[in-house]
Amino acid sequence: MAVGVDGNLCNGCAGEPDVSCVVICPGDLMTLDAQTLRAYCRRQDDCWNCCACVKVCPAGAVAPRLSYTIALYGSGVWVEPIENGFRWTFTDERGDDEVFDVVNGVR
Repeated sequence: MAVGVDGNLCNGCAGEPDVSCVVICPGDLMTLDAQTLRAYCRRQDDCWNCCACVKVCPAGAVAPRLSYTIALYGSGVWVEPIENGFRWTFTDERGDDEVFDVVNGVR
């Protein structure tokens, strides 16, 4: 699993002093494209899958991406902010969802 950035949502943290995903990435993999001013992961294969960038993105533009061998079967993973935490939704190949709310670091 790696991360992808939705170019329609990413605004490079416009108006902020720092780009959140670039600052928080422990592998120093997230960067800002100087021309488009949109973030991207420069080396997907080196991504640790910590999803820190997913959690910190104020625009919700960064999302986990499953490998095509898993996603091909209709599986998916999504994360969305909720009050004091995040909601993780996992969809299996049958379309069944399993939802986990992580609030203040506790499931």
